[in-house]
Parts: sequence; structure tokens; C-alpha cells
Amino acid sequence: MLEEKGHAVVIDPGTYGSKEILKTIDERHLLVDDIILTHEHFDHCAGTESLRRCTKASLLCTSICNELIQDARKNYSAYWTEGEPFSIYPAERTVGDGDVLQWQGHTFYFYHTPGHSLACLTIRVDDTALFTGDNFIPLMRTYTNLNGGSKDDLRRTLVRLHSLKQFTHLIVYPGHNDSIPIGEAHFNEALRGFSEQQLKNCLL
Repeated sequence: MLEEKGHAVVIDPGTYGSKEILKTIDERHLLVDDIILTHEHFDHCAGTESLRRCTKASLLCTSICNELIQDARKNYSAYWTEGEPFSIYPAERTVGDGDVLQWQGHTFYFYHTPGHSLACLTIRVDDTALFTGDNFIPLMRTYTNLNGGSKDDLRRTLVRLHSLKQFTHLIVYPGHNDSIPIGEAHFNEALRGFSEQQLKNCLL
């Protein structure tokens, strides 16, 4: 969750019910303006409707994600062994590659970055934060074996993420685990058999 001047944006509310997020919002008296999804999988969107209902926030995601979240089978909650299947109402706004969002003096830059899923969205906030969803998780290989996943797409996405190292002050917030400085983000880790040198060569 990003906060500024009593306002907030929530990225990937993945816990069903969003209990902890809602508690924080209440304690800090925040107005949630937007919810943004990096992709459609249930562990990234399970709390969306609870949060939306309680805050009246607008939902933003890619058009592909917007279609998939409306079906429990396509968001994979139908196969969730620890919770109930769910669907999500259509987003108030869909965003695509190159779109931007101005929010409380900050600029959100959106990149359509398929790989883990065809719906994947990467979000850069100013030159300070990068939200990669599940396309990059440090020290882990990215799964591309679900519907819409593609190793070829992921390779292109990782090259693109690598190019963002020009923004040297970015902190990378992966889909899971702790954040790291972009200088420590070895994007080749997400694709087995793809070296750091190959990433650099693709940029030449």
C-alpha cells in the first residue's frame, strides 16, 4: 500500500477479506483512491471486492486481467484449497502499455509485461518503486505453465525489466517476499538457463 497526504493506493490485495489492510486504513484514517492488480491470480486479488466495498476505491488492471478476474476458474480461485471460489466485478478502468496515472503528485507508469500470465502488469512509481508481480521473485524461477504463461514472453519481459536499471534508485517490490534495490535484482534468475550476460546482449 502506498500512502500520501491521507490518501492511499493498494496494489494486489491478495488476502481474502483484506482484514489487515482495512485495519491499517481505519487506524490511519486513509482514503483509498485506487486498487491496482498486477495480474488475475487469486493470491493477488482475493481481497479486492472486500476492499472495494469498504472504501469505494476504483479498480485498475489490464483489459485481459479484467476479463479473467470475473471467472473463478480463470482467476484460479475455483481450485483454491484454502478458500472459497470468487469472482470480481469489472474494473472501473483498464490500463495498457504506456499508460500513466497521476496520483497525489506521483506518476504511475504502466507496462504490459506478459510472461507469468498474459495479463501481467508492471508498475513503476516515479523513479523510486517498481512492482513486478510474479514475473520476478528474487532467487526463484517464474512459473509459466498456467494459462497465458509463456517463456518467450517472459524472456522479453525480463529484458525490459533489466532496462529499467537505468533508474538506479528504484526499489523492486516482487509479487512475493521482500523488496530489494534494483541493482541487486538479477532478473535472469526468473528464467532458467538465461544468463545475466544474455540479458545485456538483448539490449545491444
